[in-house]
Amino acid sequence: MSRLARFTLVGAAGTAMHFAVLWLLVRLQVGVVVATTAGAIAGALVNYALNRRYTFQSHAAHRVTAPRYYLLVLGLWGLNAGLMGLLVDGGRWHYLAAQGVATATCFVVHFVGSRNWVFREQGHG
Repeated sequence: MSRLARFTLVGAAGTAMHFAVLWLLVRLQVGVVVATTAGAIAGALVNYALNRRYTFQSHAAHRVTAPRYYLLVLGLWGLNAGLMGLLVDGGRWHYLAAQGVATATCFVVHFVGSRNWVFREQGHG
């Protein structure tokens, strides 16, 4: 199975967690940006473990990959929250449709960043 296919499967698991937390918190009347941020945190925890082991089969130390991963994810949270604020608050989109757009955008940035920086093998650029 290709690395992109594995990344997609792992991402589906993280995204399912993200959407579940988002949906639950919105139902509990938590604001959309806070709810999606909490969902992103839950999804990130799932994604790091599975991507490190399954997608990229990284042997690099956690002290190298974890800080890089969470720095990338921090940027993705900002991108996600910004898109949600723009589309839901500014564009009056339904929060789930907006989250779909934000998720697709973050997926591309996440794969490229993970492949080329977070889990890149030593000596390979």
